[in-house]
This record gives sequence, C-alpha cells and structure tokens, in this order.
Amino acid sequence: MLGRIATHHVIFLSLCILSAVQGNTEIANIKAVRSEITVRQPPTAWPILSPASPEITSTLTPVPLNTWQDVCSEEDLTCPHDLWTVLDLDHSAWERFSKFTLRVSLPANHPADCVIDVFRPSELPFPTTPPKDVSAEGDLGTRLQYARIRLKDIGIRTPPFTYSRSDAVPFTVVLEPLYFGVLPASVVPVLGFLLPVVAVAWLVVVPRVHRYLSSVAADVQHSKQKSD
Repeated sequence: MLGRIATHHVIFLSLCILSAVQGNTEIANIKAVRSEITVRQPPTAWPILSPASPEITSTLTPVPLNTWQDVCSEEDLTCPHDLWTVLDLDHSAWERFSKFTLRVSLPANHPADCVIDVFRPSELPFPTTPPKDVSAEGDLGTRLQYARIRLKDIGIRTPPFTYSRSDAVPFTVVLEPLYFGVLPASVVPVLGFLLPVVAVAWLVVVPRVHRYLSSVAADVQHSKQKSD
C-alpha cells in the first residue's frame, strides 16, 4: 500500500514537471501515411520542420475578435494570421516513426488562441510539390504533411467595444516523433532521470517508511494493551 502511494506521488510529481509550460500550448497528433503529390510548388517559402530543425519561432497577428471565419480564404497563402509549415516526415532519421506530435506554445500574457490544421498533399486547397530541401521519396510517394497555424484574438474588452488591432504574438512550433506512439522524444531524457528516482523510492525509501510506521503502530498497540 505504501509502495503504491509513494510511486503515485513520484509519478504525479513527474507529470507536473512534464506538463509545466510557460504559457498556452496547443497540440496536434499526426499519423505519418504515404500519399502521392501533384505538380506545383507553393508560391511562398514555408519553414520546414525536420530532425535537423524540429523547432521554429515566429510571430503572427491574431485574427480580430469575432471574425474567425471572415478574414482569409482557404486559398490565401499571404494571410497575416496564418503560418504554413512543411512537416518533413520522410527524413531517414524519422522513417521508423509512424506518429508525431506538433506543439505550438504561446506566452500566457497574450490573449490569443491557436488552431492547428494538418494537411496531406492531396488535401491542400492548392496543388504542391515538395521544396527541394526536403526528403520526399519521388515515385514512391511522400509522407510529407503541411500544417497551418492560425491565431485568434480572445481578449475581452469592456464596453463600449472598440476594436484595436492586436499586436503580433510570438510563439514556438515543435515537431517531435512519438516513441511507442505516445511518448514525445523530448520526454525520454526526463523519464531516464525519473525512473531511477521511482526505483529508489520503491526499493529504499518505502521499506524504511513501512518499518517505521509498523514500529509506531506496534508501540501504540502495546500501550493500548497495557492501559486495558
């Protein structure tokens, strides 16, 4: 019983550490599937997330309050509220992984919400071929996917309502493979540290606490018997 309690406390503490973020975080889980590609490259240069560069920082102006559907069309590649990225899932360092997680983190002091849309090449609102510096597999198809990140102003203004243009919001985008389909790569080193802590708690600390509490309980029981 004490062992389970101690282990649960260690696991709870580790989850608190792992879930601590410096603001708001939105996550999209991605399944890598191979698909065909079409014939034209996007007219704008998109940042590429790959094993060599799994993290980028950028800024966006949030969509104005109450105008989520009225700002940019699906085909508008120059929308100031959108960031398009290429997810290079074809890279040899990631070929053994079938699931990934895309994480967008925003500072807590900006009243903005984030929406992530992930597209396969055939699902884009325009045709595309991969940029030259990604790892597409040609005739074999590609596991490349594309993410559109959009920010929305969620600030609450006191009446009378007056719209003021939102400031650009900085944010970080991270693409990671998932070990066993559930465990982000960045968590593995942390677990490597926590597992010995759990082992020590189970093998050393818990038995000592158990012996101490058993001794206290025996003393209490002995005192009770004497008083009776």
